[in-house]
Amino acid sequence: MKTSISLAFFIALAWAGNLQAQTVWRCGEGGTLYSDRACADGRPVTVADARSSTDVAAARSTAASERAFAERLVNDRMAREATMQAAMRPAAQHTVKAAQAAKPSSASTKAAGTQRKTPPKPFTVRLPKQSA
Repeated sequence: MKTSISLAFFIALAWAGNLQAQTVWRCGEGGTLYSDRACADGRPVTVADARSSTDVAAARSTAASERAFAERLVNDRMAREATMQAAMRPAAQHTVKAAQAAKPSSASTKAAGTQRKTPPKPFTVRLPKQSA
């Protein structure tokens, strides 16, 4: 399923690229980078779509049917999850009420020192440097 969706995406991307008629540049050492902007050591590359209009129409049809199928799967999953949540709601309410009944009073928890004295530190992510 993922392969066919990816294929449909790349076909649509190739089709959209032909509409814009942009020049593609091959750049970098060994010509391993492609760009839509000219670069110092780049050379233009011809990227023509050799597919017939019949092939393009078939690809569009396949993409549309797979999109509809994916939407049906999402709707089915959402309906199943809603049903499961509705079924679990009474059990969850019973569990919360039991936990509240077993919990000690708020005065005794404050006296035990369970509250934080300082706010938590913010979470930060540092990514490694990209090699050029």
